[in-house]
Amino acid sequence: CIDGIFQHGFESPTALKGFLNAVLELEGDKSVQSVELLKRDMPPSDPISPLGYHFTVDVRCRTKEGHHFLVEMQNDFRDDYHLKSLIE
Repeated sequence: CIDGIFQHGFESPTALKGFLNAVLELEGDKSVQSVELLKRDMPPSDPISPLGYHFTVDVRCRTKEGHHFLVEMQNDFRDDYHLKSLIE
């Protein structure tokens, strides 16, 4: 449900760029210049990992400086969530 709201609410790249720049406090050359909505599952870096985590990247961003970063919506209430975030 949260993922669907995210996808619907930020269909407009302009709205999403403004939101990310505000939330991440990015300004000037560090601000987000372009965003690309992605719909794909990415496997963990170690396919035989005993934890076996998979995650979905929602947005690929590029800053005015040319740096790239990924945004993932989180909706994971497991007790071991901190391990998942460290792995990723």
